[in-house]
Amino acid sequence: MAKLRHIAIACKDPDAMADFYIKAFDFKMVRSGDGPLAYGHHISDGTIDLAILRFKSDQIGKGMDYTGLHHFGILVEDLDGAASTTWTRASRNGSAGSKSRCMGPRASCSTSPSIPGPAARRCRPR
Repeated sequence: MAKLRHIAIACKDPDAMADFYIKAFDFKMVRSGDGPLAYGHHISDGTIDLAILRFKSDQIGKGMDYTGLHHFGILVEDLDGAASTTWTRASRNGSAGSKSRCMGPRASCSTSPSIPGPAARRCRPR
């Protein structure tokens, strides 16, 4: 069964938002960073990685003022099977290759040793 393991939120003040979740829900700080794409923090409840980020460029075409869900990651055991199913279902719905923001078909994947599982890979929107 596929499992939700990552949620990324675009926000204006990653420090304040991470601090809120840590204090309100006892989440743990996993790591912080200031890279070329974003500044922010990864916090976790022990199962899901919550990335709270201030992006440095408009990566999803909603403008620099956008705040909210940016992307999410799903852990699957059979990446090729999941990719095939995603492509098939997206093309049936008319969203494959369109500008509909259906991120499944437009994801690139690479192995990630930090995510447990037999075929763990990290996927990012293309």
